[in-house]
Amino acid sequence: MNELQGMTPVGALRIMPNTAKEVATFAKGIIQSVKDGNSSALEVLVMMRALQLLSKEIIEEIEENVLNEANRFNEKTIERYGAKIDKCDVYTEYKYETSGDSQWEELDAEIKGLTARKKEREEFLRAIKDPVLLVNKDGAEEMVKPPVKRTKEGVKVYIK
Repeated sequence: MNELQGMTPVGALRIMPNTAKEVATFAKGIIQSVKDGNSSALEVLVMMRALQLLSKEIIEEIEENVLNEANRFNEKTIERYGAKIDKCDVYTEYKYETSGDSQWEELDAEIKGLTARKKEREEFLRAIKDPVLLVNKDGAEEMVKPPVKRTKEGVKVYIK
């Protein structure tokens, strides 16, 4: 952050890449620096996670300002700042429970019931450590094995 002394936050953003080509070039440079051993992979990861948090917070907080500014243009598509900006619906949600459709309500209740039963069964399957002989609903015996567990090693970053 010291390198940006005297620069406004928006001024700092303006030195970042903002076209697809610039972003690709910038990303390749960082990736190559890490792969060549010239930059710390952990440091780069921490900086990227911080940028993700920064991006999320700023975008959420300026949403109303963005809409107000975009609505000053008559066009649906605005070409500015090296980007194409479309004014459009970006989220759609249907509240089916308000429709009063009994068939939908019945299906929803069935799905919720099945989902709960499935979750209980998955908990049971995770709890068994060795194959176990069980009797199924048809009265037949079946050998039930614990589920295969797959994990991926990685790191979690907690920005302080």
